[in-house]
Amino acid sequence: MKTLISCAIAILLVACGFFIWKHYHNNPASSSIAEKIVIQGDAECVSKTTAALNLLKQKSPDGYSEVESYIGIIQCQPSGSGMYAMEKPPRFVVGNQTRDAGVIWYAGAIVHDSNHSKLYNQYLTAHPGIPVPADVWTGQAAENQCIAVQYKALEDLGADAATLKYLQSQTNSNYWQQENRTW
Repeated sequence: MKTLISCAIAILLVACGFFIWKHYHNNPASSSIAEKIVIQGDAECVSKTTAALNLLKQKSPDGYSEVESYIGIIQCQPSGSGMYAMEKPPRFVVGNQTRDAGVIWYAGAIVHDSNHSKLYNQYLTAHPGIPVPADVWTGQAAENQCIAVQYKALEDLGADAATLKYLQSQTNSNYWQQENRTW
C-alpha cells in the first residue's frame, strides 16, 4: 500500500512539473539571461533577444558588459524602439523591425541603446540630485557616440561591410528625428 501511494505521489509530482514546464515553455511572459537582464515578450522575442545577447557575450565581451551594466529589462513590442534610462532598472523597448533585422544587427542595436543608458546614468552618478540634461544622453553628440560603440560591437560580431558602411552613414544624419520611422 505504501509503495502504491508513493508511486501515485511521484506520478502526480512529475505530471505537475511537466504541466508547469509546458506552460512556461509555451507562454514565456519573461525570461532572463545571466539573471541580470529580464526579457519581456512572447517566445519569439525571448528567443531572438537571448540569441543576440549570447552572441554579444561570446564575440563582443565589452559590448555585452556594457549591456549587462546599463540595461535591466528588454521589452519587446510591435513597433518603435527606445531606451528608458531613467527607470530603475533601465528598460530598452524594441520593435519587430529591429528584432527581425538579423541577430547581428539586433545585438548591435542593444549595445547602441545601452550606451544611451550609460551616458544618462554616469551623469546621474557624477551629479546626484541634479536632473540629467537631455543633450547628455540624447541628441547629435550622444547619437554619434552610441553609433561608434555600436560600430565596434558590429565589427566584433563580424558584420558585413555593407552593414558597417550603412551604420557609418548614419553619423550626423539626425536619423532618430525622422517622422515616419518604424523601428
